[in-house]
Amino acid sequence: MLNVIIFIGRFQPPNLAHIEIIKRAQTLAEKTIILVGSANKERSDLNPWTAQERIEMLRSIKELDQNKLLIIPLSDSNNDFPWWLDLVKKTVKENTQKTDKIGIIGHKKDKSSYYLDHFPEWQFIEVENLAGGLSSTKIRETLFQKNKITGVCPEVRAWLEKRQLRMKNEELRI
Repeated sequence: MLNVIIFIGRFQPPNLAHIEIIKRAQTLAEKTIILVGSANKERSDLNPWTAQERIEMLRSIKELDQNKLLIIPLSDSNNDFPWWLDLVKKTVKENTQKTDKIGIIGHKKDKSSYYLDHFPEWQFIEVENLAGGLSSTKIRETLFQKNKITGVCPEVRAWLEKRQLRMKNEELRI
């Protein structure tokens, strides 16, 4: 058994596939570290929620064992992939023991998943496509069009509905 599993994502917002991956990680390791990406980005149509807001959403999900989760904001690299890789490794090292057996979990959905191959020191746990056409992009589009929010768990839906975006369209560039 692994001691720690790493799951990296933007979670804009956390969707049902993300939750299934986290639940799977929690069955495979003692602790799951979720790295919430784009933590240093300004609000935009691609990143409408701050890292803290996404962490709140993840913390609200009752079906996750919150005692086995460590959720850490992770900055983007501004196109400096080696810097980003070093940041991920440093963040994980600071939050694990030297003797921990570490894995990284994810789904290689497209070319944006290339980073998963850059951690040979960690065991890769590939997850099949759990989304079934679901994506956080579609969820954001639905939310911004003020349609019914689907594809998220009840806690995240409540969070989104309770804290409707109070930004002007030009701030979101939509």
